[in-house]
Formats: sequence, structure tokens, C-alpha cells
Amino acid sequence: MVCTCSLLYLSSVLSSLPCQILVVVNVVTAIVVPVVSVAVVTVVIITLINHTSLRIWADTDVTEQEEARQHRHIMEITSLCLILSATLIIQPDRSQFFRYENISLSCAGSADFNKWTVRRNTSTKTSQPCRGGFGDPQESSCILNDIYTIDSGLYWCESEDGNECSNTLNIIVAAGAVILESPALPVTEGDEVTLRCSHKKRFDPQPTSDFSATFFKDGVFIGTDAEGKMILPSVKQSDEGFYKCKHPTEGESAESLLVVTGGNNMDPAVTLIVQPDRSQFFRYENISLSCAGSADFNRWTVRRNTSTKTSQPCRGGFGDPQESSCIKKDIYTIDSGLYWCESEDGNECSNTLNIIVAAGAVILESPALPVTEGDEVTLRCSYKKRYDPQPTSDFSATFFKDGVFIGTEAEGKMILPSVKQSDEGFYKCKHPTDGESAESLLVVTGGNKMDPARAMAESVIYDHLVIIDN
Repeated sequence: MVCTCSLLYLSSVLSSLPCQILVVVNVVTAIVVPVVSVAVVTVVIITLINHTSLRIWADTDVTEQEEARQHRHIMEITSLCLILSATLIIQPDRSQFFRYENISLSCAGSADFNKWTVRRNTSTKTSQPCRGGFGDPQESSCILNDIYTIDSGLYWCESEDGNECSNTLNIIVAAGAVILESPALPVTEGDEVTLRCSHKKRFDPQPTSDFSATFFKDGVFIGTDAEGKMILPSVKQSDEGFYKCKHPTEGESAESLLVVTGGNNMDPAVTLIVQPDRSQFFRYENISLSCAGSADFNRWTVRRNTSTKTSQPCRGGFGDPQESSCIKKDIYTIDSGLYWCESEDGNECSNTLNIIVAAGAVILESPALPVTEGDEVTLRCSYKKRYDPQPTSDFSATFFKDGVFIGTEAEGKMILPSVKQSDEGFYKCKHPTDGESAESLLVVTGGNKMDPARAMAESVIYDHLVIIDN
């Protein structure tokens, strides 16, 4: 029996999705989004509405080799939409495309077609409408001809009054010659899913998969297929993740998220808590990871996924187990990864925590678990070289939220006196001379969020491993 958390899966129906959206583009490697709320001993998977992610290949007209080295970007989305009542559907049903293809985007699930329009966020424009903007509107559909890399972005349907939205679709127009064809919308447990690796240069008449393709899930090699495709005959929750493929000589595709819905996903029975309460650490620190919320400590163990091992247990693996806690001493960059509590039978899991052990001398100290609206939160920029006795924040630190400068503090810390939903986001800090920290997500719970409970409109918040090793 496999625990869904051990396979980096946590999903939740979004209570609201982007209608009025702020976009910030940051160059990062990957993101972890923990989505849990703790109320005394009751642990509930919360609906995290303010962040969803988008991978984009940078736009360029350079050589094929240079295209293969293009940076990936993460577009962070902040949502103000109240009701989710339509589904955005794309044809062909995939999220990656070659340049100069044609696509159709349709708003389904509402009889009143005229009240909907397709909008998008790209690296150059935000909330751009199809009509008079980027495509040819037809009722509540939008036709895009001869798409190009600048068309990569986040697309959604929006009502005339801006109060209702659809799910969002992440469309990637590849700068290179390789794409992964995978379903754009969530699939259901038990479905057969084909992942196809396609190759096409600009003047080739048709793409081809007639080559030996290598496939990866969450950055880990999962197989090679001589016919360029991988078939998942009966998908399950453990198949959810980020997939990409590689051509023998022409580079690799971008990553796309395969979302699997269905099954009985129960709220976690315990919460993983880390001490000190932060997600970023210096090398050679000691940390304690505890499974809280259950009287039966012995039935839980702490596990982790890192860049070298998956589902590694604390006992006999990476730490010193004490009841349902795990003590890890002298941590190093290879200890960066995703950590969680798992029951003996593998059927129950806790939330997941993203532990980042910095390779550099700067970290951001921020809460590892979600905070509640109204709480006072301190973000501290800490600096420590290897042989310094203690870290210090006695310097002028610059702070950023979602990649945007938000202030400089002479004492190295920023205080949010009464946090609100708009404070939720990815934060990092910068030392005047010694670099910057990694980004950490501050999750803010509370407020009135509606649950539309429409299966076709499910969007997923995902956990993805972050390894910071500069």
C-alpha cells in the first residue's frame, strides 16, 4: 500500500481562481506548496486559492542549442475570483505545443455562452482578453492561429462582471523541437493515459514520435520507450506528478503536470511539525521533525524525498527516530527535500514540509506551517558563514514578495503586524554583499472561501521538490 503523500501528492479543489490577477515572473528551479491548516489537533487540508504555477519557455529566436538552454519561469497567480462555474477546455487536449500550431480554447459548462470570455496572463500582458487581444473569439471560444512562444501563459474563462471564473490551463509553446503530449485537464483514477514525446523542427511537415524517448517524473528517470510514448494503463494517485521527455539528440521537453482525481482522499490524521519553525536552514544545523495530533505515536514514521532517495524513512535511513519524531543533526544540502509523516500501513499521511538547506550564507526565516489571518509574522533575513559561531541579522536586508521588491529593513527583519490573505506569497531576502536566500511560501489561512465542488473544474495545488545548491 502506498501513501499518496509519499508520492508528493496533495490536491485540493480551488475555492476561487484567477479573474483579476497579479503576475510576477521569477526565475526559480521548482516550488513546494504545503497546503495544510492546523486547528488544535484537527488537521484539515485547506483550499489554497492564491497560488498556482506555470512553466514557460523563454521567447527567443536563437539556435536550437541555445533554445534548449532557455530558462524556465514560474508565473505566480493571485486570485480575487469568487465563483468557479465553467471549465476551460483546450483542443488539442494537451498543454505543450510547437510554434505555429493552432489551438481552440472553449468555456464549457454554461448555457449562456455570451457571458464568458477567454483571458490570459503571459510574460508581457496580464488579464488580456481574446477579443481585441490575442485571438479570434467565437461565442465563448477563442481560436489562436500560428501560436508562438510569447503565447505561453495561463489561460482561463471569465464572466462579464469578473466575479466568475473557470479553472486555469497552463499552455506552453516550446522554443525547442521537443514537446510532451499529455492531458491538459485532470484525468480520473483508472483511466488509460498516453504520454507521447514529439519532435518537430520548424519546416518539418508533421511532428514525429518515431524515436527512442526517455521519460522522467518529478525529475527522476522512469523509462525509455522505442516508439516515443509511455502508456499508463490504469492511472492512480501515485502517477500524479511533473512529467517530461527527452529526445536522443535534440534536447528535452518542458515539464507538464499530470493531475489524477478520484479515490478516497482523507484529511491527514497528523501534522508534521519542524523545530525550529522554519523551512530554510544553514548547513550543519540540527532539526527535529515531529508527527503531532495522534496519541498512537508508534504507528507513525517520518519519511522524505530528496534529490537522491525517495520515501526514505528516518529509522535506518537519514535520522535518529524518537517515538514519532526524527532528529536530524548536521544537516547538509543533500538533506533538502520534502518531508512527511506516514502511518505503518502507508494509508495515512500528514502534510508535507519543504526543507531547504542553503548552499549559501543567507536564509529567510519564515513560518513553515500556515499562519492565520490576524497573526503577527516576522520574516528574518539571517546570514552565517560556515565557521561563524551564530547567524546574524544585524545588517540592512532587502525583502521581496513574488519576485517584487517590498522593502529594506535596517535590522534585517520585516514584521507583518496582522497578516491577511494578500500577504500570502513567496518571500525571499537579500544580503547587501553576500547574495540572497531561497524563496519560501508564506501560507495564510482564514477568510470566507466558497467551495464550488465542481469535479470538471478541479485545479490542483502541487508539491514539488526544491533543492537549492548554488
